[in-house]
Amino acid sequence: MQVQGAAPELDRLGSRRADLGSVVGRGQDFAKCRSLVGLRQSSGTTAMPRLKIVTRETSTIPIIYLIDQAVGRACANKRADVLLVQFFIRLLQDQPQKLGGEQYNFIPAGRQQIAIDGFCGEETIRSIAHFKTEHDAGATGPSAMFKDMRVDPMTTSSPFGARTGHVLSILRLNQDVAESIGPERFRRLHAERLFPAELANEFFV
Repeated sequence: MQVQGAAPELDRLGSRRADLGSVVGRGQDFAKCRSLVGLRQSSGTTAMPRLKIVTRETSTIPIIYLIDQAVGRACANKRADVLLVQFFIRLLQDQPQKLGGEQYNFIPAGRQQIAIDGFCGEETIRSIAHFKTEHDAGATGPSAMFKDMRVDPMTTSSPFGARTGHVLSILRLNQDVAESIGPERFRRLHAERLFPAELANEFFV
């Protein structure tokens, strides 16, 4: 699903580290999107749906990687969606994160790093819940993620989830990973050592 446009409320959505109004800008057309990152046409008649190009000049994130359906407890848990969420969380777990001057540990207490296996079991669900708690560190209100055990898709141009009214955790994952590895590496996620080979057939040539 490619989301075009940006809702006016983006500019009032803040974060302790960045304004998501600068993260979710107007989307470029999909043909340009494919040419920028090497996307291929997927099987069938529909182009690969999980990418949004950010066009705001102030944005620190050049691309937003999206899921099609929710990942987590009692969710659809499509394999490709689970792989993307697991990959993002694992990148954040690989080393202690100092983001925006604050220290984070995205590995749940007493647990190991998440496996990138496409299966949404208790380990993945626990890691999703811990990411939200660790990222927000007591923050409340719509700009804090809703504290459940799932990652919802972005179904409109708004960064707030239609189900919860809170900022979408898939956007916070994008934001943290981009800040952690830098915009150029983020643009070329397929070159990362842990990038799931299965997603290479959907995202990149």
